[in-house]
Amino acid sequence: MVRVVAVVLLVLSALGAAIGIKLDGNGYTDLLIAINPAVPQNDELINRIKIMITDGSEYLHQALDNKVFIKEVKILVPPNWNGSYEKARRETYDKSPTPFNDEPYTKQMKGCGEEGEYVHLTPNFLLDDSFLKSYGPRGETSVHVYVHLVEVVNGSALPCYYDPKTSLPTEGCQFLPDKYQQTNASIMYIQSLDSVKTFCGDEEHNTEAPNQQNKECNFRSTRSVIYKHSVDSAALQTLTPVPSPSPPTFREVQRRNRVICLILDVSGSMAVMLKIFAET
Repeated sequence: MVRVVAVVLLVLSALGAAIGIKLDGNGYTDLLIAINPAVPQNDELINRIKIMITDGSEYLHQALDNKVFIKEVKILVPPNWNGSYEKARRETYDKSPTPFNDEPYTKQMKGCGEEGEYVHLTPNFLLDDSFLKSYGPRGETSVHVYVHLVEVVNGSALPCYYDPKTSLPTEGCQFLPDKYQQTNASIMYIQSLDSVKTFCGDEEHNTEAPNQQNKECNFRSTRSVIYKHSVDSAALQTLTPVPSPSPPTFREVQRRNRVICLILDVSGSMAVMLKIFAET
């Protein structure tokens, strides 16, 4: 069911026809992480990607009742990187998002419960640990944007907090989360809190909040959208939980530059043919 994560540029995406990411049993496969060709070679970037996805798989598994995890991932490296990589087949970097800053985001063009286009992450986000203070562990942030990608649920940013003329918070209006509170939801709101481990359900969801989740998803909670109104809802309702899934498997692939060969036949028979063509 998914498309691309972009390490920027990174792009996280899917491979297949309509979408690509598939739910194979309890595991998601065909997840593609494509690195923008403009990104300089950095082996630590590959390592950080693998750590983020592995941690995110465990977090997703816990958040969705031990039913799903990330099973197989391909990392598409730029053509000019040196190394022993598998030859890419259908995988391409065909997204060119323009980064305004290092904030992770998901491009969403469809309605609630449908897939997004891609997830965008930057090398700075993956390599600079100062971002952990604002976003929390990268694995948890990856689940936040991943669920935006595969289910198109919306976050809980409140428009009433901002002046439409200045795009700044209205005077005296600030949200300061208690770092030590014990609430466990919601990942789609503020995954950086240590206590947050799941998505909000119908009992916790505030249907009166003036946010995008209520506007786009008809006042439904995140769990309701995922389990009842998403492309994988039927499977999620019937899957048997798996207690300890295996870590994701990673394949590093590379699309090599195309080589064009020109062959010139200088044999005697070709000389005769050229003479005939000239006479006609």
